[in-house]
Amino acid sequence: MKKIIYLSVLFSLLLVGLTNAQEGTKQLMPNSTDRVYILIDPSGYTNFAEYGCLERERLNIYLKAGETMNFGMKGNKSADFRIKDPSGTIVVPAQAIPTSGAGYIADYSQAITGADGVILNGSTVTGGYTAMTYTAATTGNHYIEFDPSSTSNLYLTYFDVTVTDASNNVVTNPTDPNSSAGRLWSYQWQLTTTSFTQYPLNNDFYVFTGDEFVNRVTFHMKPYHFNFVANSFGTQNTGNLLVDRQSFDGNAFSSNDVSEYKIFLNDPDQSVFPSTTLPPPVVKAWFNDVKIYDYDYNRDPQQLNINPGTIDVNKNDVGCSDPNVVYFKIETNVSGLSTILIDVDGDGYNVGTNDVALINDVTVGTNYIPWDMKDASGADVSTGNFSCIPQFLARGPAHFPVYDNEGMNAVETYSVRPFEKFDPTLYWDDKNIPASEWGDDNGGMATTDTAQYKIDTDVPRIWTYYGDNGGHDNGNNNTLNSWFYAIDLGLSNLDFNIVQSGCTNGAAPIVSDIYKSAPINTDITFTAQNFEDKYADAGGNSIDRIRIATLPSNGTLKLSGVAINANDEILYADLGNITFTPANGWMGETTFEWNAYNGSYYAEDNALVHLTINTDPTISTIPDQDLCVNTSSGPVAFTVNDAAGETNPDDITVSATSSNLAVVDIAGISFGGSGTNRTITIDPVTNKSGSATITVFADDGYSSVSTTFLVLVGPSLEITGTLKVCPGDDLSLTANEAGADSYDWTFGGSTIGTNQNLTVANYDDATDAGIYTLTVTKGSCSGSADYEVSAHHLVSFAGPVDVCDGGRLDLLADEEVANSYDWRKGGTSLSSNRNFVIDPVASADGGNDYTLRVSKDGCTITSDPFTVTVNNCTPPTVDLTVDNTSIPENGGSAIFTATLSNTWTYDVDVTITYSGTAITGTDYSASATLITIPAGSISGTTTIDAYYDGIYEGDETVIADITNVDDGGNGASENGTQSQTVIIVDNETAPTVTLSASPTTIAENGGTSTLTATLSTATFEDVTVNLGYTGTATNATDYGVANSITITAGNTTGTTDITATDDAVYEGDETVIADITSVTGGGATESGTQQETVTITDDETAPTVTLSASPTTIAENGGTSTLTATLSTATYEDVTVNLGYTGTATNATDYGVANSITITAGNTTGTTD
Repeated sequence: MKKIIYLSVLFSLLLVGLTNAQEGTKQLMPNSTDRVYILIDPSGYTNFAEYGCLERERLNIYLKAGETMNFGMKGNKSADFRIKDPSGTIVVPAQAIPTSGAGYIADYSQAITGADGVILNGSTVTGGYTAMTYTAATTGNHYIEFDPSSTSNLYLTYFDVTVTDASNNVVTNPTDPNSSAGRLWSYQWQLTTTSFTQYPLNNDFYVFTGDEFVNRVTFHMKPYHFNFVANSFGTQNTGNLLVDRQSFDGNAFSSNDVSEYKIFLNDPDQSVFPSTTLPPPVVKAWFNDVKIYDYDYNRDPQQLNINPGTIDVNKNDVGCSDPNVVYFKIETNVSGLSTILIDVDGDGYNVGTNDVALINDVTVGTNYIPWDMKDASGADVSTGNFSCIPQFLARGPAHFPVYDNEGMNAVETYSVRPFEKFDPTLYWDDKNIPASEWGDDNGGMATTDTAQYKIDTDVPRIWTYYGDNGGHDNGNNNTLNSWFYAIDLGLSNLDFNIVQSGCTNGAAPIVSDIYKSAPINTDITFTAQNFEDKYADAGGNSIDRIRIATLPSNGTLKLSGVAINANDEILYADLGNITFTPANGWMGETTFEWNAYNGSYYAEDNALVHLTINTDPTISTIPDQDLCVNTSSGPVAFTVNDAAGETNPDDITVSATSSNLAVVDIAGISFGGSGTNRTITIDPVTNKSGSATITVFADDGYSSVSTTFLVLVGPSLEITGTLKVCPGDDLSLTANEAGADSYDWTFGGSTIGTNQNLTVANYDDATDAGIYTLTVTKGSCSGSADYEVSAHHLVSFAGPVDVCDGGRLDLLADEEVANSYDWRKGGTSLSSNRNFVIDPVASADGGNDYTLRVSKDGCTITSDPFTVTVNNCTPPTVDLTVDNTSIPENGGSAIFTATLSNTWTYDVDVTITYSGTAITGTDYSASATLITIPAGSISGTTTIDAYYDGIYEGDETVIADITNVDDGGNGASENGTQSQTVIIVDNETAPTVTLSASPTTIAENGGTSTLTATLSTATFEDVTVNLGYTGTATNATDYGVANSITITAGNTTGTTDITATDDAVYEGDETVIADITSVTGGGATESGTQQETVTITDDETAPTVTLSASPTTIAENGGTSTLTATLSTATYEDVTVNLGYTGTATNATDYGVANSITITAGNTTGTTD
């Protein structure tokens, strides 16, 4: 029975690259033993590449006017073909597939060599075939059609297209001058291997996603006939993403068009199919105000190892009538999709249950994603422990459904453009497939699962053939889907605990900041979408209106041309009529506050709208750099500038990112120069060839511009060929670099080849496996790369072969998916399962003639004989070891291994207890406290992973002790006292304390200045900063202040206030000088000498003195008059008022009086008589 398999592309990280002066057989059949032919099937599900086929069924060749299509082919039967231009006009008339002469490809060698006479990277191709040619008169997608003329299948056993320019140079991408740029493509390729079992697939493809990402792909399976597609939705396209991406019980394609993305044989031509342009992603996330994620593409490490622990989430008290709400907060510099899968039922996320999926678009800036704390049925969730899988940013979705594919060995992923850093996680959900149809009774699918939703989780995507697995269909007659995202940032799990406390109005929306910009003297316009993007409502309510809470400066905010007033409300329908007109000639940033109303409530807090008026800075182009391996570019000059009168060029900051960190990492990019004239230097990664696109940013503080240039590091050290070889086949490897001056292949220290191609006949794994080194020299450049060659698949196994009499022999083949397993003792076959078990073992089971034979993809390999030893065993003792005794706080891990002195017939449970200065769950996690060593095994492990917390704690210890050994009372025991210590090395240095005061001048009448003690980094315990005070002001008289500041554990600041005391006494301005006298706690110290001065300004003016006499008339005979000196206000010290006397009376003769009056400090009067 003929099988048609619909395959959406399996993505993989290739071990080797492809070098091609052509597109076709070279990619489809990279090895001479491969059989992957283009299929024209008149009776198939599609009319792929047939006369009159639909657009989605076409086999396209993109040509620019003046370019030449060089092509050739060989068919299995007579048939006509023709070529049409983008308008559908026949430009190469119908004619028979050649059987000789021009356009005829006679054999595999000609097919992979390509069209004679074309020029690739300066070398003319010879030894290929004589091509037919067509020179395009118009630009666009041309397409070739075939007329099979009967119901029998047409196989294009060889097929090649090579596009050249007017000078006969092969059109290549600047990133790879040794390969044709991808011009040959289809939405749904149709191919055949001509056999169900004999010829595995080895080819790779490039998928151009709807989000303009490019992913190189490889699939490992053995279908007979198959179509493959890639799309953004899955097995169906109903609009319900959760359902559409699930695998389908039966044929999902019988009534659905599932083709969407363009699929190429080479990296699509970058000038025709450019990838999306994005800044290097920076993403942070919080849940219920607890930080849970921090990623920066340009940072090392890119993702911080944050341990949020189990987050408490408050649900409203019983007496609170308001609805519940909790928020995820995501800050991102790249827009995309966020998906948060909440496991309500406690059995993992499942579609169609009470579990919840929060799917939201996120835009640049801050985004709030609300959850109303209801399950999918609308019922309030209970209190207790829950978990979720939060994906914060995703771009470039690609689904690849596969119909009627009986077996899948592997599905792998790798992203090519715009970033090569992202290795996408593969996801699937096969739970729609009936349980009776999914699985393998022989253990062939033990390492996979029915669903995989967790990011950064390496679960193999495999399934087995129903005839070999106990009758489970799996992919047979079903449609199994898998998907990925080219950018995929998030957490595999987040735990939280819902508790009942307080009352929060979940019916109110929440708003976040909006960012808008325009050039100088240009109005900023708004759309309703600007506000919708930064509005979230747990109840799903839309914006009814917004309120402009404050107004911006340096311009006028208007509605339909009329100035807006503070607190004006604007209906949703009018949001597109809001504009901001900046003041003439003004540049800079201004803000206003906004809020949104959902029909019932405004948000609790306003958010800002940031308005930037600025002329973008400028940056010059930077020339591409063609570098030798291990050679620096040296300083490469470029310029930056800004408009006259705006940002000084010295203040423009420059930064850069690399699309391929494996070739040029961020540490290999450095800048020099100043002002307008700058330089950039590129130092490629050691011993790496390849290419990287470098993007350089210039930022004037208000806006940023960029320019890109290519770094090509050569000669290319990549190769074509397979590194996994079936014994008996030839090993064939070809250096990608065309026209090199020399090639040197070495193995085992000796040169074994000096041509571009290396062939090792009749590969023998015993003598030919190992490291092969290729050295390529071209011009003044030379480089070397190592490649490891091994057998096509594994015949090794796991499990001890030294077992106890009466115990259990339990061996598991390392090759996870194979066509067959055969465990033998001598000439006798003992088991055809992957897992070989003898239980109980007898002495007669010992022997040195055991073998494992594994057949896979038409290749059968038999292991070397191995020995099974059956012993009379004594009870074992247990030792504890650790692989790392010192690990970094940020992502470090250590593995503790419990090892038996000998294998044992019984399971041995080893209990591990942790102590030390580090705290489990806070400073580290432990994968288990119980290590189980299965019967027949020799060891078991548990792992601790250190957590990054951003807090200084000093180095901490984890002490692991064996506290119990249990084998059911059969004698296993601890070997003495077993203990291991691991030091977690703190990422942070010991904190230092600085002191600041704000404000530094305060009024005497109740003025307050805040003294702030700031740690350079948070620490593990409270820090006490003791303070001393001097100055002209007196503590407790002129002011009040505490003598110390406490910075609580985990925080970086603490404060105390200096509060002035009003005393109604003139004192003049006084000073308070605060000094740190000592610091205790948390390992903190004073940063140098810290001192702050606060001035208390007196609220009294300087006093004036008046003089009075009472009475003014006295009797000569002993009469007394009192002279009183009066101050306008009291002052801080004694005031002496010196007096002089005149008049007709004579002092000391006619009267007696003092010469001065003293007004004591704090008083306002003094007298003399």
